[in-house]
Amino acid sequence: MIRSDDSSVPADDYGIDWFELFNRHDVMGLIAIGVPKDEYVDEISSILHQVARCNSYEQLEDRIFSVFFYSFGPGEAWEERYIPLARELWSQLQARIGPSERF
Repeated sequence: MIRSDDSSVPADDYGIDWFELFNRHDVMGLIAIGVPKDEYVDEISSILHQVARCNSYEQLEDRIFSVFFYSFGPGEAWEERYIPLARELWSQLQARIGPSERF
């Protein structure tokens, strides 16, 4: 449930509204200043491609950090804001897949 017509975003098998999640957490503060709601499409796509290889919360957190670091570079402000996004995404994935199942 990606909720975008953008074909660069891979299909979502998890039933997660990725744009709502990323826009609500707005790690870079871009949605707050009025950028288009699909601003995080590249980050969503990159993370969605990698999420199946994450076997732990720590791996997911590391991948999210890496994607934002690659896209935006270092920055104190966002480096603390990605953690709540990682926690919520991990929680949603666990609720949909189950804690004992591998992605």
